[in-house]
Amino acid sequence: MARDARPGPGPTESLRALARCRRRMRDAVALLTHTTLVLREAVADRDRALAAVRAAEAEQDAFVVAAVHELRNPLAAVKGQAQLLGRQAAEGRLDDAQLALRLARIDQGVARLAEALDALVAEVKRPLPGAEAG
Repeated sequence: MARDARPGPGPTESLRALARCRRRMRDAVALLTHTTLVLREAVADRDRALAAVRAAEAEQDAFVVAAVHELRNPLAAVKGQAQLLGRQAAEGRLDDAQLALRLARIDQGVARLAEALDALVAEVKRPLPGAEAG
């Protein structure tokens, strides 16, 4: 059996190849380290964004609860006056002065309800912080 006549790599060439491998490994480790830092920053950015979304959702929930409360109060007054007006009319106890009083109170309740609705619409139309006005 004949052996290949070419000699194997010498010690100098082997050392060079080893040095190239080590450089590639250092470069790969540096790239992985950099990528890890970038990913950690991205995760931190995501976490901050999620926290901001949760805070905005909590503010929105509080706003809706307050809006519902502000709308129910005048609506309850209007309903109460209308029911009283209906009962008095059904019982034949409604004179012109009582009719005028009940209608004035209903009108006041409707005016408060309209103001609350206008305020709600203005708040909903208000641009979000950081959003472009469109």
